Amino acid sequence: METAKRPWKRSWKHPGISAGILMSLFMSVMSLCACGAVKPKPAPLAARENPAGVGQTVCYDGMKDIKGNNRFKAEITLEDVVRGTEAEDIFAAAGGYGGYQKALELSESEELMAARFTLALTDVDGGRSVDIGDRDVSLFTLVSESGRAYDKFPQRRYIDKHLFENAQKGSAQTGCMFFVVDKADESPDIVFMSGVSDGLWFKTSLSEEEKALVKKPLLAADWLDMEGNNPVSMGTLSTPLPIGEFGYLSCDTSYFGSYEIEIKANEVIRGSEAEELLNSFDLYGIEDETLLENQEYMLINLTVNVPSADLLEHEALSLFPEEFKVINSKTQKEYGFAAYLSLGVYELSTIMPGGTATGWIGLIVDRSDLTPTMYYQSLNRTLLYFSLAGTYKAPAGSVSYTPNPIFSENPIRDTAMRKGSWSNPYGTGEKVRINYSPAVDTGLWFPFTGSLCVLEAYRGEAAMKFIDTMYYRGDNDAENQELIVLKVRVAVDTMESGRPPRFEASDFAVITGQGGEVWTSSLIPGILNRDKLKEVYPGSATEGYVAFTVDKEIETLVLTYGSLFYGFDPNGWIALEFSE
Repeated sequence: METAKRPWKRSWKHPGISAGILMSLFMSVMSLCACGAVKPKPAPLAARENPAGVGQTVCYDGMKDIKGNNRFKAEITLEDVVRGTEAEDIFAAAGGYGGYQKALELSESEELMAARFTLALTDVDGGRSVDIGDRDVSLFTLVSESGRAYDKFPQRRYIDKHLFENAQKGSAQTGCMFFVVDKADESPDIVFMSGVSDGLWFKTSLSEEEKALVKKPLLAADWLDMEGNNPVSMGTLSTPLPIGEFGYLSCDTSYFGSYEIEIKANEVIRGSEAEELLNSFDLYGIEDETLLENQEYMLINLTVNVPSADLLEHEALSLFPEEFKVINSKTQKEYGFAAYLSLGVYELSTIMPGGTATGWIGLIVDRSDLTPTMYYQSLNRTLLYFSLAGTYKAPAGSVSYTPNPIFSENPIRDTAMRKGSWSNPYGTGEKVRINYSPAVDTGLWFPFTGSLCVLEAYRGEAAMKFIDTMYYRGDNDAENQELIVLKVRVAVDTMESGRPPRFEASDFAVITGQGGEVWTSSLIPGILNRDKLKEVYPGSATEGYVAFTVDKEIETLVLTYGSLFYGFDPNGWIALEFSE
């Protein structure tokens, strides 16, 4: 018997749609209902949520930025990142310990980080060059994993191969940046130009796989010479220069100009020995100094070389004792201005470009301060530190600076220089053309043109015959001072003011044969038993005598008209040749 078909039991099949497809559609609808939205796209590379890693190149576009210095395009690649002792080795090898304002001081919870970047400049607004080296501190910011921006770590501008400077469109430069980071901060980020579209972000925590992508590892050897010198240079607070070692600074400023300087502390004497030397100087006012029971004198003898100088307002580099600050090792404070002694003719003074000088610095220090430190601050505020303790020794394997060889011999009569320059001066008896214009208007010196001739020059006993001994006795001077008398002929052709130029002893600049200023003590004309130089007006000339005293130990003296500080004639130098 047949079973009757139930009319309500129908097939779910649809012509052209399989059951599998229907099920797939059903699951998709259910999935959309569960999520409620489409899954968002991943953050672009170098965004805060997706920082770029090693070897990844990202593009910076600041052409529409409101700040003119930021309007350029560049491709930036993070090459490598290292931390800890490796970074410190790199920092030292690159010159980070040489002559900077502060020594690298890390707390127990901090360490150094070094990151190498390559920056390719693809376009610049206006076609100018981009000197990122001047602005690197603000361009690169280190941000902790918690989102806190670290304090700016001043980059060492003079470090070799670590800054991007004078970049031209189409050029690429690779440099190294340094940061101080908390040891516990395992994954900080470096942000380039954080003020432009939230900046470009780079991660510094590299996995083993990412480290394997580094094409050229960041090593201290990149900065060492072929002989592999130890990467420790002297001259910072943590590695000060010992007595007898030269240090070097290069100073470049837009306001003052530029110069190079080499400094060495020859010796440091204290206590009774220093007091004995001060007494031999026979300085006015020293006897009025009052020392407390816990104080004593300290004298520092320095040699300073100036390999080059291109200063904007002065022809030579002037040095003052107070520029050499001494730090108390007990209190870590500098000795104040009142502690410094006025040593007059025995101090360092002004040094010609290519010249050298030796002089003393004197001050009153605490007896208990056995290991004081001294530093010199250049015009661009870089520092060079010196240890003033005789027992101090340089760290093993440290690199000593070798000074310019020109200072090992007297550079006078350098015929390669122009005639009339200080190192190739005219001789006594030669007529020298003068075209004088003071660099600084003090109301003491006035512009004029004319000529100058030192007819005769005498020193010591030979000079005494020109002196009225009723008013002057040579033995009244300090035992190491000597009398100089010159017979001079001057002529004036033109002058720019209504007042004629002066020609007294104090109106002449005198230096040693090696380019350092000689402190002269001018004698009043009334002491001479010969005619002094008189006022000279345009179209006239006169002859007369001038007298002054100098240090006996100075063998070679060179003279020109003017003042080393306020301005002198740089082409009118005359070497003094003394007669018996």
